[in-house]
Amino acid sequence: MKTSPGRDASAALSTHLHDWVLARVAPDSRVALMASTPALVAALEARACPRLVLTEGPTEALPPDARASLERFAPTHVVLPAHSAWPLATWLETLRLAAPRAEVLWGFWNAGGAAGLLATLLGQAPGRAGPSDVEVTRLLRAEGFEVRGREARPAPPGSTGLASDTEESLRALLTQLSASAEADLLLYAVAPMSEARVEAPALVPGRLSVVVDATRSEHPGSLDETLFSLACQDHAAVEVLLVGDSSGTPLPEGLTTTRYGTAREALAGARGQYLAFLDAGSVVYPRHYARLLDTLGQGTAGWALARAFRATCRPGLSGRPPYIEGKRPFPLGERPDTAHLLAEPELLQALVIDRTRVGPLSLEPEALLPRLCGLFPPVFLAEGIATCEVRSLSETPPALRALAPSMRMLLPLSTLVETLAHARAEGALSRGRVHRVVDELNTRLREGLPWLHGALRSAAQGRRR
Repeated sequence: MKTSPGRDASAALSTHLHDWVLARVAPDSRVALMASTPALVAALEARACPRLVLTEGPTEALPPDARASLERFAPTHVVLPAHSAWPLATWLETLRLAAPRAEVLWGFWNAGGAAGLLATLLGQAPGRAGPSDVEVTRLLRAEGFEVRGREARPAPPGSTGLASDTEESLRALLTQLSASAEADLLLYAVAPMSEARVEAPALVPGRLSVVVDATRSEHPGSLDETLFSLACQDHAAVEVLLVGDSSGTPLPEGLTTTRYGTAREALAGARGQYLAFLDAGSVVYPRHYARLLDTLGQGTAGWALARAFRATCRPGLSGRPPYIEGKRPFPLGERPDTAHLLAEPELLQALVIDRTRVGPLSLEPEALLPRLCGLFPPVFLAEGIATCEVRSLSETPPALRALAPSMRMLLPLSTLVETLAHARAEGALSRGRVHRVVDELNTRLREGLPWLHGALRSAAQGRRR
């Protein structure tokens, strides 16, 4: 719980923690301070809040008399020191037993924040200072604590000494890689959920977690078809995380399925090394995921994309499922570019992500495809037919969410050169086709309608003058 490098980092943390505590406590709150802070003690005294001031000992345990005092005081709030020699895990384990009904308040500089990471990169900090927000989130879950309040504040710009546009670009890129990097200073209010520790299971190698969204009313087909297509996959280790289905849809035998209220809850419960998304009504062919996973296993890409159909459906008769009126393949060509992928947000359903390779990337489906396109070049299964059907009652694809102005893209120079060369070749080929059409039309006019050809030629020469 040390501060990040910076001239006034220590004072800033103390000031923000002071304000955070006063915003959380009420006049009848019983506040235990685990370090003597004169300004905060005076502010609590002005509010007539009962208070208890303790100090951490030289060892990672509260002395017996201090622990007994804390238990007798029965605080509603416990404030941790702004700067402590004890690890956060020690504090949580101690307070879960000594003050099980208290809200724990503390703040820290995020070691995974953009400012701290840039300071380390520039040699302004001697390596990692304190915990990261990702680490704290994992620890809270493991110790059985729930988050009741959280505030995230970025460090002011200009703290690195870099040119302003350079610093802005680097911060934006780090935030794109991990949403938690946007927060440099963090303030938390947490409380124990239960006596039992809830360890967060690790990712299961080889398992595929498919998040099936059944919340949107415009989804056409039957959820049964979607689940049946998943049960028929050649890849055996598939778990389904069903979001928003309250109809009690019968689940296929042999398919591991769990129901969740929101996509965020489903993502928190997903334990597969691989992650995919599918809307209720859409279907995947039996070899769809097996081919994508085989392709990922043969290389080092973070995600793989397969060809897909977009099927337009019409409502069936009363009590009958919709029927497919027509379907077209997404025009991916042989080398899908970023612009096309971003123009077709439904292609999110035709991909698989290797979570061990994309790291702490935010995986919420709303902004996932732009992030993936900007940071990780995909491997594309260009050969063969489409193996995924994205079904919709609407002929118009959903509109793409506007990209954030700070969105950055990582692109090797060799890839950029190759892309430009390919674009020039395509443009030259298109111009050649236009010239051939014009020449053919000119010949036919000259032979079939010489008077019209002469008039058009005279008019063209007159315009050039």
